[in-house]
Amino acid sequence: MSKVLKMTFNLLPKGTFIVAVDGVKADVTETEVRTVMESIKASGVFKPKAGEIDSIATAEIVEQTTTPVIA
Repeated sequence: MSKVLKMTFNLLPKGTFIVAVDGVKADVTETEVRTVMESIKASGVFKPKAGEIDSIATAEIVEQTTTPVIA
């Protein structure tokens, strides 16, 4: 089962922007995620077409299961 960290940011003037990181460690903490998200926001490394990153919205770990249909 794969784990993906899904970080959602609020944009100005409106909307959201999602950054997803695959293979996140099982014991990642809120502090670690918040630090990364603040760094992303401050660095300006991402330039979403819909606007400018304004603030942190949410972060969640999504567990994915893949079942081959044709192998």
